[in-house]
Amino acid sequence: RHSLLASDYIVWIDGDAMVLDHSIPLARFVADRFNQKSLVLSEDMSWSDWINTGVLIARTDSEWIRHLWADAWFGAHERFYHAPFWDQSGLCQALAKRREIMPDVLGAMATGLRPSPWFSWMGGKHIKETKQLGVWDSA
Repeated sequence: RHSLLASDYIVWIDGDAMVLDHSIPLARFVADRFNQKSLVLSEDMSWSDWINTGVLIARTDSEWIRHLWADAWFGAHERFYHAPFWDQSGLCQALAKRREIMPDVLGAMATGLRPSPWFSWMGGKHIKETKQLGVWDSA
């Protein structure tokens, strides 16, 4: 716990994620416009969820992020616990409850919302942000 609090960020990288350019420092992804965001990640390449949890950067000093993780784990729909790869659906649900995102699809199920285009590969913005969240495009 002491080591965690002594760091500014914690980085999660899935075992199947690949770093293509080792010369780019991780600090670049939380610099400038994202330097005060509690969570920085990317959009998903699939239509089934808006964000991808394969690589994410979270601030260690954010009370908001602690509550988000608790809600994603303890408050997610029970179907997210019994299917593989549904962690990002639980996180999307927790972000939607906080109105950080307003997804038209959640866990491959339509929500009935009609937002403007989200995915950069479908005409949405390449960089998206809210007060707490920074989202890079999937490229």
